[in-house]
Amino acid sequence: MERALPPACTVSKLLLSLAFAAWTGWAASAAAQNPVLPGSAPAQTADQTDAPIDPATRAANERLLDAAMMGDAPGVASALSQGANVNAAGASGATALGLTALNGNLVIANALVAAGAEVNVEDKTGETPLMVAASQGHAPLVDLLLAKGAAIEAKDNLELTALMAAASAGRGDVVRALLAHGAAVNPRSDDGATALVAACFGGQIDVVEALLGAGADVNVQDMAGRTPLMAAALNGEVAVGRALLAKGAALDAADKGGSNALIYASANGHLEFVQFLLDSGLKTGLDPALAFAVNKCQTPIAQALTRAGAKPTGILRGSPVAMLAAAAGCTDTLTFLLANGADVNAKAEDGTTALMAAAMNGYADVAQILIDRGASIDIVNDNSQTAETLAARAGHFDVVDLLKAARGTR
Repeated sequence: MERALPPACTVSKLLLSLAFAAWTGWAASAAAQNPVLPGSAPAQTADQTDAPIDPATRAANERLLDAAMMGDAPGVASALSQGANVNAAGASGATALGLTALNGNLVIANALVAAGAEVNVEDKTGETPLMVAASQGHAPLVDLLLAKGAAIEAKDNLELTALMAAASAGRGDVVRALLAHGAAVNPRSDDGATALVAACFGGQIDVVEALLGAGADVNVQDMAGRTPLMAAALNGEVAVGRALLAKGAALDAADKGGSNALIYASANGHLEFVQFLLDSGLKTGLDPALAFAVNKCQTPIAQALTRAGAKPTGILRGSPVAMLAAAAGCTDTLTFLLANGADVNAKAEDGTTALMAAAMNGYADVAQILIDRGASIDIVNDNSQTAETLAARAGHFDVVDLLKAARGTR
């Protein structure tokens, strides 16, 4: 049984922050950086020098951009014949060639290049047509742009290259094409991540294998200390993990917050990946991994970690593991922990017990489990509050009644 994280459970929020730190530049899809899409057509156009434009040329430019975006080759030809500037840019900074890169239309791309389109023009995010084509998986257009002089190592505002864009989007054909054209495999984004990290985060085994075959650094760490194996653990794709280990990935590497791949996999509920790491010999991080699994009501993962040596009696950042389960409303997980030695009356640093955590969050079923296991009803925390007091203050009167009834039977 899993419930949403209670607002009062600040300890759990702190735990989650370790494994869910934003993977800047990779968590969002490549589409988030794409030029203007249908429904947000450019309101103004200008040439690359921002010189004043007469109304007729402005109208032709807008028609050119609209036609390029929609893959309308006759419309593009018509707009060019009417005097449109082939390098006019829309509100996003994207030119007709950049918009054509979205749909991969080779006929239009050839026409635009023949008319003088700049192949290395950047939009306002720093993306070039090559980056856009790469992220969209248009391998033939990638080949065309490279043949026309596109800069293969150009970077956007996030320091992403075309190879990173393709890897992030899982575009295996484009990744292989870029590598065949000599793309560098280990450049870093502004947060220190590489194309391999992006591919692992996406669980793209074919891309991962292509990058590893081209010499990608299997143990690269971004600015937060995260490795490709941690990225794979976040996704849970075991095949990616195996490929990384086969190339020498460090099994027990930890990020700057002290979390390793086991913690990432446990926090995200990836039982198969957790078992893969354990079977591969990873023994560090068992106790914090258990805390993450418990907080997410992941009983099977908690069981696997306990079999490997994690302690149900453990305390993480001042909070007993059983209290974390109670605070999250995880009945099955809590039952497992108590059956395997967790202290039903263990206190957090502020004196909070599992019963208090259940009471303040209104989890009557959790409270009943704890009462049945012998939880003390009258223990007070550092503020001299009992479980009953906390339940009453939070308006959980069903729990208040439950505690009163339990007191009467003791």
